[in-house]
Amino acid sequence: MRYLRIAAIFIFIVSVVVNIGATIADNQKRDSTMPELTSSIEMLELSVKSPQEDLFQGLTAQDAKDGDLTDRIMIASTSHMLENNTCKVKYVVFDSSHNSATLTRTVRYTDYEPPRFSLTEPLLYTTGANINYLDRVQVTDAIDGDISDKIKTKSGSFSNYQAGTYPILLEVSNSHGDRVQAELNIVVVDDLAEQPEIELSEYLVYLHTGDSFRASSYVRAAREADGSPISTSSVTASGSVDTETPGCYQVAYSVTSGGKKGQTYLTVIVTE
Repeated sequence: MRYLRIAAIFIFIVSVVVNIGATIADNQKRDSTMPELTSSIEMLELSVKSPQEDLFQGLTAQDAKDGDLTDRIMIASTSHMLENNTCKVKYVVFDSSHNSATLTRTVRYTDYEPPRFSLTEPLLYTTGANINYLDRVQVTDAIDGDISDKIKTKSGSFSNYQAGTYPILLEVSNSHGDRVQAELNIVVVDDLAEQPEIELSEYLVYLHTGDSFRASSYVRAAREADGSPISTSSVTASGSVDTETPGCYQVAYSVTSGGKKGQTYLTVIVTE
């Protein structure tokens, strides 16, 4: 038994020594040097139409063991849109030992615009109609394209059984967190059957502060209920648009023929 104890102790000591030796050897082989990620551009300027690979312009990555890692650089995250159409882009690169380096720089989009609402037709309905107003509202973003499926109704209610004008507040955000709102009006009238029709070139337009506005320039055509034309000079417009003050405005158009009145509406959004 004594010899067995001595043998067991000897085997234990040998295993400890071997384990310590293996740990030391592993530590000596382990790559403890970090890769370096650098940029030759302090602020990168791009168009919203630039391809994804342009976001990597001016970046290089080097590692003492692996050498050039530039082709391994990835985008880790992108911030919300900040002032002057800029955002922060964080890059990361890993070497073969899973050591990493990060770098954050500013990217400015020279032709960026916030998301914009549009209407395929006016939000004009007759009493009793099924009002699915979001079917007529679209939003296009300079970077994300069509984001109509992200529209949210923030406030507003309406009755499809009582004529009137019902304001609703809509909101949408793009992938950069740029949030915009539009206050639109749902108009419910008693009857549109057999009424003259007014066609506009657009039903929602954007203007910058200081721009001129002429309501008649948006009238494309006017016609009787049977399709015969009516002179566009017979169409009148009411409602004021203050192009010096940002906000949402509504212009009402009307035309009367044969004792019947046709109407439609234009939404004007003035931005800074």
